Amino acid sequence: MPFNRELAEDLAFRTGDRDHTRYFCGRAAELDSFTAACIEAGRKPQSAFRLYTGAPGCGKTSLLSHIRKTHADVKELLFVPARSKYLRSDASLQEGVLEAALRVQGVKAEVRGGLSTGLKTVAEMLQAKTFGEAVEEWRRECAIDGLTVVLQVDEAQNLDAESLKVLAELHAYGLEGVKSVVLAAGLTHAKDVLTGGGISRTAHNADVDMGLLAREECVASTRMMLDDLGAVGTDSERASAAGHVAQFALGWPQHLFRAQQALCRGLLDSGGVICDTNMRAVERHSSQARTDYYNDRLRGRQELERSPDVNYRVIVDVARERPTRESQLHRICKLRIDEDEKKHEPLVKTNPVAYATALVEKGVVCRTADGYASPIPSMVMWAREKITGE
Repeated sequence: MPFNRELAEDLAFRTGDRDHTRYFCGRAAELDSFTAACIEAGRKPQSAFRLYTGAPGCGKTSLLSHIRKTHADVKELLFVPARSKYLRSDASLQEGVLEAALRVQGVKAEVRGGLSTGLKTVAEMLQAKTFGEAVEEWRRECAIDGLTVVLQVDEAQNLDAESLKVLAELHAYGLEGVKSVVLAAGLTHAKDVLTGGGISRTAHNADVDMGLLAREECVASTRMMLDDLGAVGTDSERASAAGHVAQFALGWPQHLFRAQQALCRGLLDSGGVICDTNMRAVERHSSQARTDYYNDRLRGRQELERSPDVNYRVIVDVARERPTRESQLHRICKLRIDEDEKKHEPLVKTNPVAYATALVEKGVVCRTADGYASPIPSMVMWAREKITGE
């Protein structure tokens, strides 16, 4: 198989966030949790909730995408993206479910050469007396038994009161006439947002915290990519290249994605020959991508852009001290802000409480069952290096 230069270019220069993972590996616990949710949904009228949380770049959105993609042929599952227009009311959600149902029906109709019945629009389906009857009619159309609707909610920490009210209804009563799963992803404090919206009595395994990937998972993902590219080299050379990428990834999915991009650029320069690929350049580009990622975490909030040194020291302090209370986090922030402002005398002082809130909302610090932590280990290492001037 010749080296696929076109694919390498596509992978190397793909822009945007890592929303779709072409070479998905690992996350067995997360995938098992979804399977358990589907089983749970069949045992009660209420919707089964699953919430995947973690820092930016841990692969939450790509996990949702992977689940949907790998279950696309399971006819009993109907995936519905939780668009804002669907979460305005119970009625709008029901309409969204029917729209998704008809889209699926339309795709199947194209394959078989046309619809066998006259059900072509949501309006026609809603001529039935109730939503449940409309769903039942669609079930008969598609010969589906035991349908489960999977509502996918991304960036759950940003849900507004209106959307939370709709989800709370699902939590309390479910979706009329059909089994349902709410599959949500968000930053760690998304759990607090859902709880504040009345969604608190979920199953004991409903919240899944997403952390690091194992080294072997990073290696397996990169080996899949090298095979797909048709990279030229022995098995030993493939293993070595994949091992280097795993090292550069430091277990973090976003870093793995960028390190794989850097490897693709190196392969483009070497004509796809692994032994001729400049791994020092791959390492250098991977390192720069990690730095860009960390800096991006600290942009977009005025409180975090005033003093990089305060940011570095607070990140390290939180990782070391693991504050158990919000007040302790505020004290850590205040100490470092006061030290910095004593040296530089700013015209406008930084509020420690607002600063701490910004850290949490940007995913630099997260709430845990025991208090607060720095959720990205490699970012703590980076902050230490910045403090020591390395």
